[in-house]
Amino acid sequence: MKKLILMVGAPASGKTTWIKDNHLEEYALSADSLRVQLGGYKLVVGQRGLEKAINSKNETAVWKMLKEQVETRMKNGQTIVIDNTNLSKGVFKPWNDLRRKYDYEVYGVDCMQPKIDFIKSEFPDASKQEIQDKVIDLIKSFNKSRVQDVPDSVIERFANRYFGWKNSNNFPSWIKMINADDSNSLDQIVGWEYLPDMERFDRIQVIGDVHADYDALMKVFESHKKGTAYVFVGDYLDRGTKTIETFEYLTHTLVGAANCFFAFGNHEDGWEKWHQNREKYGQFAVLSLPKLLDKYGEKKLDKRIHNFIKLTKDYFAFKYFGNTYFVSHAGFEPEYLKMKAGLLPRNGFIYGIGAKGVNDRNAPYNRDIDEVWHNTMPKNMINLHGHRNNFNRFCEENSYNLTADGKFRWLTITKDGIEPHEIDRIDTPTFGQELEQEFHIKQHELPDGIKANNFDKEAFNKNIWNRLTIRSRGLFTRGDEIVGRGFNKFFNVGQMEDSTLDSLEYPVVVEKKHNGFLGVVFYDNEKGKVDVYSKGGNEYYSKVAKDTLKETGWYEKVKDYYNDEANRDTTILFEIIDPSVDNHPIKYHHKHTFPLAIISNDISGKILNLDPKDPHFKNKVFAKLAKDIYNINVYGVAHNRSDLELLISNYKTEYPTREGMVLYGQNKMLKIKLPYYLKAKELRAAIKHGGKKHWYYGAESWFKLCKKHGIKEFNSNLPLILWKYEDYKDSVALDDLLDKYANSLGKKTLN
Repeated sequence: MKKLILMVGAPASGKTTWIKDNHLEEYALSADSLRVQLGGYKLVVGQRGLEKAINSKNETAVWKMLKEQVETRMKNGQTIVIDNTNLSKGVFKPWNDLRRKYDYEVYGVDCMQPKIDFIKSEFPDASKQEIQDKVIDLIKSFNKSRVQDVPDSVIERFANRYFGWKNSNNFPSWIKMINADDSNSLDQIVGWEYLPDMERFDRIQVIGDVHADYDALMKVFESHKKGTAYVFVGDYLDRGTKTIETFEYLTHTLVGAANCFFAFGNHEDGWEKWHQNREKYGQFAVLSLPKLLDKYGEKKLDKRIHNFIKLTKDYFAFKYFGNTYFVSHAGFEPEYLKMKAGLLPRNGFIYGIGAKGVNDRNAPYNRDIDEVWHNTMPKNMINLHGHRNNFNRFCEENSYNLTADGKFRWLTITKDGIEPHEIDRIDTPTFGQELEQEFHIKQHELPDGIKANNFDKEAFNKNIWNRLTIRSRGLFTRGDEIVGRGFNKFFNVGQMEDSTLDSLEYPVVVEKKHNGFLGVVFYDNEKGKVDVYSKGGNEYYSKVAKDTLKETGWYEKVKDYYNDEANRDTTILFEIIDPSVDNHPIKYHHKHTFPLAIISNDISGKILNLDPKDPHFKNKVFAKLAKDIYNINVYGVAHNRSDLELLISNYKTEYPTREGMVLYGQNKMLKIKLPYYLKAKELRAAIKHGGKKHWYYGAESWFKLCKKHGIKEFNSNLPLILWKYEDYKDSVALDDLLDKYANSLGKKTLN
């Protein structure tokens, strides 16, 4: 949270003790720590004889580094405690510059005032000067008990400076001073904050992610009347088409209104980074910033963003007619309420919390925060948020998710309850524009105006899945038209929170998973011809796919299929296997083309061949192809969990050296990859790169054997040899086989 806490007081006045007593060590920075790091200690003759003292010969570097540390933490919106005296000349200037730049609230924890109060209570008739002298003597007595004391003259100098500033009211007005001895001092700074007196409003409109959908936002304000408050959950721009209208309304019409409250969303990260450091970040940099700069110019835009961002909060909490509402962009975790709000990581409110060990900002999308809150919290404590909705929820009794693909959502809260609203988004880009704008989709230009779409490596590695990235692999478009397409992205069992066997709806068709590359075959209605591509549109692999289809006799069947106009709104997917050009881990002796599925050429990507009720089955050619696909691929059909587990177990026993299997449920697809395949794939990567730092599938022992025999090339025979003989007792026989393998490739030495 954006809180800067300045400890204030002479040495030995209790600053570090206050930090320790409040468990704030991890938030604290200090000049003394940097002095030790840079200059170490020196020996001096002190009050107790020979003593260690901090070397203070690097002051310029110390203060430069401290400011850099503070600024780095401010960029991340973290709470910061500065454990210095903060009584030196000019000490407040760098903190003033930074708090204005990063819109931080600043508190001063006064560690001198408790000593003043104590002396006043002990000596009620003492004069102001006598009180000051006795306070200094008290601090000197504390100083003598410290492991590392400071000279009395230093205490006198800083204490007198404190009294001079306090008596002259010279502490800056932007610092809110807190008495360190106040039992609620920390809560005053970082405790939960509630919006005051929200019951003065007749109703409260809580508005979900806006995303530059100005006309949908205006639907909320159509019903405006006196006595209405508006609470926004964030994400104001990007994705929608009315950037200027939305920005103008928020930063000019609504900004500063006493009945409007704005939460900070992850898309506002782009606003803030540009405003603070001219850093171009995220979708804001691509979709919104150029339009805003063209409209307002840099100086005016900077002022608009500053005035708006300083009003935003990481969360809002308020009480309203018997209920307590918690509003944030990404949603509240129940355990938040056991902690102090100002000490919580800011990103939790903006991006949400993901699983332990998963650090990317997209992990929270896989956590069903609404169900977690609903199962944990009382009904009168209500969670309101936007940002993430992989689970298609809106209302979960006491948790509301105000975002959904293609929908604009808001709530009307009155003393009588909550009324949810949902409409279709209005100011939306076309499908083609969405694909062009999506940050994690790459496009490849093909002949005839066709584009091959695919998610990028970051989306794959970090599980960045949304309605576009999940549909983009093997998606071929021309403008807004889908001319051909692959499967929607589907996951390994256990890969995602909702990719479990329990999540499947029955019956479940279990199919063999082949180990080649995907061939995408569709009919280009505009050009009147059949096209064959690999899923990414790669020229070489697309040619391999087409040649393999021809050599295996499937190309003529495809042409016959598309001769019937009724089938031209579909794509046929094939697994293409050519051992001579594609070094996959699974052994094949010759070329294969396995037809996998017939897919609808639309956004849904429906698997038509598994739905006998689909109208395409009335076509004899379609029905024949669907039957061929079934006969070639299907291993079995499970009607319940027991059936499914038995099929999986039997498959693993019968086909241990296959890649795995695909599970087609009525609601989703999942896949299971077998241990042999995963181990072989890990070995292939290790041989290619000369080893691995981390071994996940047990291939390290195989790699050591390969290294022993000088094997530096991989083909599908190698894991078969190792798998078949890894438990073989006669190591001489295994060594002989591996030597023959190495010699067959031309013996090479591993580094």
